[in-house]
Amino acid sequence: MALTCFTDPGKVPRASSEEIHHMSSMPPRAPHMYVVNGVHVTTKFCETCGIQRPPRCTHCRSSDRCIEKWDHYCPWLGTAIGRRNYAFFVIFVWVTATLAAWVGSFAIAHLRTVGTQLRSASPADALSLLSILPVVHAADWPLAVRALAAAPLSGVLAAYGVFVGLALLVLGCFHCYLIWINQTTYEHHQHDAWNEDDEDASRFERERSTPQSERSTALSFTPSSLSFTPPSGEPPPSPKAEAWADEGDEDGDDDGPDALALPPGTGAAIESVSLFLQAPQG
Repeated sequence: MALTCFTDPGKVPRASSEEIHHMSSMPPRAPHMYVVNGVHVTTKFCETCGIQRPPRCTHCRSSDRCIEKWDHYCPWLGTAIGRRNYAFFVIFVWVTATLAAWVGSFAIAHLRTVGTQLRSASPADALSLLSILPVVHAADWPLAVRALAAAPLSGVLAAYGVFVGLALLVLGCFHCYLIWINQTTYEHHQHDAWNEDDEDASRFERERSTPQSERSTALSFTPSSLSFTPPSGEPPPSPKAEAWADEGDEDGDDDGPDALALPPGTGAAIESVSLFLQAPQG
C-alpha cells in the first residue's frame, strides 16, 4: 500500500507559468503529428498543464496532472494509478483479497467451533454462552444464529472476509484481464467513444489485433503491461521544445513552419513516444 501511495504514478512535468502565459496569447492548440521511428504519432495538447501529451497519457482531474498510462484515481488510497505504480496497485489488491479471505476463513472456522460446542453443551452451558444477549428463548434459536450470538466479532469478520474478499477478487481478476489485453481502466470505459482516427485508439486496436504468439505472457512485467517502476516519463526537454521562445531572434529564421507552434514539453513528449514505441508491447 505504501509503495502504491508514495510512488510517482508517472506525472508529466507542467509548463512553467511564463510558458503558459505565452501560450495564452496563441490560438487553440490542435493535435500534432510526428514521425518517430517511422511511425506516425499524434499527440494532444493539454490546456491545463500546457504540454503535449504522449500517447496513452491522460490528465487526471483529481491530482490535476497529466499521468502516463493513467488507469484511474483511487479514493481509498488517495493517489492516481498510472504507469509507474500500477504493478504495486495490482499486487496490493491481490494481497488484500488474500488477507480478507484468510481472516474470513478463520472467523468461519471459529463460528463452527462455537456451534459444535453449543450442540454438545448442556442447556445451562449453552445459555451461559449466550448470556451476552438478554433475549428470551435464545436456546430455541437455530444453531448458526446462536453461534453468531455467542461470537459476534467472528460473525463480523466472517462477513468482512466474504464480501470484501469477493469484491477484491473480482477487481483483481478485472485488472488481470486488462493486463492481458494491454488496456487501462480509463481506456476500457472510454474505448467505445473514441474516434477511429485517434492515435491512442488506433494503436490500441493494432495491439489487440496482434497474434497472441507475438505478445508477452498475460502477467509479464513489461513496461507496456505491468512493470515495477519503469523509468520516469520526465526526460529532459529537447531544445526543439523551446523553439517557440525564439520569437525575438535577430534573423527571424525558424526551424520550420511549426517551430513557433511547438508548445513546451514537446521534446519530452517526443522522447516519451520514442521510448513507448521501443518498449515491448504486451
